[in-house]
Amino acid sequence: GHTSNLCAPGGGSKTRLICNLAVQITRPQDAGSFLGHQVQHGWVLILDADDPTTHGYQLWLNRYFATYDDADRSKIDIRGVEGGLTPQNILAFKDEFSKSPPILIIIDTFASAFLGMDILKAHHVQAALIELAGLAKTLNCAVMVLDHVGKLQPGQTVASKGPYGAGKTFS
Repeated sequence: GHTSNLCAPGGGSKTRLICNLAVQITRPQDAGSFLGHQVQHGWVLILDADDPTTHGYQLWLNRYFATYDDADRSKIDIRGVEGGLTPQNILAFKDEFSKSPPILIIIDTFASAFLGMDILKAHHVQAALIELAGLAKTLNCAVMVLDHVGKLQPGQTVASKGPYGAGKTFS
């Protein structure tokens, strides 16, 4: 029922990290763990707006599935997103998954998923985050939003960059 965000510079292993978590969720109950913590068993929805071909996710997922032979490939639904997500898409997800919600929804990346938004304006970011929070609450699942941040200036942190920099007061 919560949203989280994972922001890092390009090449910062966001996809690799989140694929490990996704595969752990597909392992049998009490078998999956992530960063030393047991994870709930279920299925995962990946919405890849950064690369609608989903090749990057498929590459990392295949590597982890090869490592964990008890993981269940059928429990990961990867969808390429072209043209961004709209409030109507979010409503459709609520309807589509109401009977069998995922444990985790991954949205990669925020900027690519919400096209036409000025990600430096907090009220724009807040509107999208509110929609995602509503999705998480309705489906009682976790929503993880990934995003890139640009090159950091001296003394600057990842938290002050990107859409979450603009929306950090809200978050």
